[in-house]
Amino acid sequence: MLKNLKLFLNDETIGEFAYTDSVFFFSHQITDKFLKFYEEHFKKIKSHKIEVDGYRDFLQPLGTNPLSISDFLVSTKYSNETQEKIYTSLYHLINKKSSKILAMTNSDFYHLGTVNEVMNYYFDTNDNVSIKFRNELCFEKIKKSNFYQDKNFNTEGCLIYSYAGLKCKIGLNSILEYCYFGDNISLTTGNYTFLNNCMVNNYDGRHLKIPDNVCIHTIPVNLKKPNGDFEIKYVTIFFNRNDDLKKNYKDLSKMFFLENQLGDNLSAIVSCLNGNSIWNLKIFRACDTMSTSFLCSYNFIENFIKFKLDAIIEFLTTDKEDLFSLFDLLEHNSYEKMIEYRLEYGLI
Repeated sequence: MLKNLKLFLNDETIGEFAYTDSVFFFSHQITDKFLKFYEEHFKKIKSHKIEVDGYRDFLQPLGTNPLSISDFLVSTKYSNETQEKIYTSLYHLINKKSSKILAMTNSDFYHLGTVNEVMNYYFDTNDNVSIKFRNELCFEKIKKSNFYQDKNFNTEGCLIYSYAGLKCKIGLNSILEYCYFGDNISLTTGNYTFLNNCMVNNYDGRHLKIPDNVCIHTIPVNLKKPNGDFEIKYVTIFFNRNDDLKKNYKDLSKMFFLENQLGDNLSAIVSCLNGNSIWNLKIFRACDTMSTSFLCSYNFIENFIKFKLDAIIEFLTTDKEDLFSLFDLLEHNSYEKMIEYRLEYGLI
């Protein structure tokens, strides 16, 4: 396969070698085909938990001498007729399309796939790789953000394209990215927190204190109403940066979330479809505005960490149709509305 795609390179001093860390770029024509394929097959992909793999599913059908359809299907290890049809459609979509490689020599590879990796690269002062990463990017702890020049503004973290009022204190090694907290908002983040796309511009006046290690992100979602029309709502997700979101628990009551065990009382009422994991927990509520969404999730975090059982049960049993899982949000998120918010508040 690698020879077919001309991914083998030759150097007289070390012989043949191949690049294994890759980024895939597709032409507009191919991208359009992928989008149509996604729209046509999304429900089947979702219900049958079909994973599309870059190396297996994109590379093998390409080139002038591609893997045969029969050998390709064997490599997918499909388990039913629906999976076979989808993989077959994907194969024919890109079969025998031309491919080229652009070799980036003397380059460095930095993997920022988890929250902990991001924080290490942003803040670690002992790791030479992290230091090199920041130097190469001319990294600034405060980038395109407001109030950072005021001597009274209190931050030990990193602000990226954010607005934070003078009543805000950003904790050690914490990150605010595309966030807006108005002048009247009193907010303190703990250490090693990560807030992304969050906004509060009016609330009841109390001081908001985000616990250590908590990640919060507000997502605009496009939801279908009973009459068939669509409306924009907002869902603010949250988790501890050390939570294992995809870990499957045999006993839901043993699940660890926000450094607490779910327990028998909550596991009996919470909805968790397609496997007992944080990824599938229906605990994130859709709200009308970004502010109310953030505050709704903040209240849940506060009650859950302090284990105020009555408040949590009331939350989980009221308007259950408005509760979503992380998995659900993949289908409903609205990137257009996210960009609108950032433009409206001057964050980009």
